[in-house]
Amino acid sequence: LDTVSRSLGSTGQQESSWLMNMADRDGMKYNTLIDPYTSFIASASPAMGLDSAKDVFEAFTQFGATRGANDVSMGLAMKAVSQMSGKGKISAEELNF
Repeated sequence: LDTVSRSLGSTGQQESSWLMNMADRDGMKYNTLIDPYTSFIASASPAMGLDSAKDVFEAFTQFGATRGANDVSMGLAMKAVSQMSGKGKISAEELNF
């Protein structure tokens, strides 16, 4: 997280704190979010900016949590979204609702 954060003009401490607060607020586990979050901001932030990437990450995790996704399925979903965002666009077909 430190390396990714620095490359985006932030610090690992700032991002870790933001993620901890989000996890506490939304009733999620920080330890299960750290890897998907790091991957997501690394791939999505160059295209959409760090603040927007955070908003998207939080929205996806809240969506999964309200639909009963477990840690494994959330990790896989966020990995897929990270890969899609790295391409610069996310299409509805790829999300496969």
